[in-house]
Amino acid sequence: ENPDDPFGEHDGYVLSILAGGDMFGAIEPCGCKLPVGGLARRAGYAAELAKRVDGRAAVVALDAGRLFDPAKPQSEAVYDAAIKNEWILRGLGTADFAALNVAVANLKTLDAWRSKDGYAGRLKEFPALDLFVSANVEPATPDVVGFQPYVIRDVAPSASSGPADHIRVGILGLSELPDKVAPGSRWKVTDPIAAARRYGAELRAKCDYLIVLAYL
Repeated sequence: ENPDDPFGEHDGYVLSILAGGDMFGAIEPCGCKLPVGGLARRAGYAAELAKRVDGRAAVVALDAGRLFDPAKPQSEAVYDAAIKNEWILRGLGTADFAALNVAVANLKTLDAWRSKDGYAGRLKEFPALDLFVSANVEPATPDVVGFQPYVIRDVAPSASSGPADHIRVGILGLSELPDKVAPGSRWKVTDPIAAARRYGAELRAKCDYLIVLAYL
């Protein structure tokens, strides 16, 4: 209501958490009655938010999961989905995301990208590959690069903050426990609650604020 002072009274630390999910490989708005969603719209929202806070707050952009189009192999749209998903990954590399949560539905999409063979080269082409986190999705075979269970981001609460004023934001990723994992899968999914207990205390000791990205 008052764009000149969007935060009101505070103690000098303002953190804006910009979280999304369920993008399903949409690059542009859906074109439906309420044209929501899409990477372009999300990027525009983030840019407008950054403009409004004008350096007076830290903005931490996150995704809770299901970024990609999970087209089935039998679908006629499978090739279209593969192209869209590659462009989504490229776009994520140019956006300022702090972390991207892994969802079980997207493991097949991530599978080829996380293969150890040629991973260093793909990481240069798609830097967003290094942003994926999951505390309960682990490699089932030795030929894939696993996910970090969590990341810690050092953020300044405002543009005028000095190094001593930075806030350590810990981000933990969790995904649902599926009824079954497809035969031949290169991943295994463990109990998310047990993973939260295992890594939550460890992460809490290392950060000032703990954010849990849970696709459950």
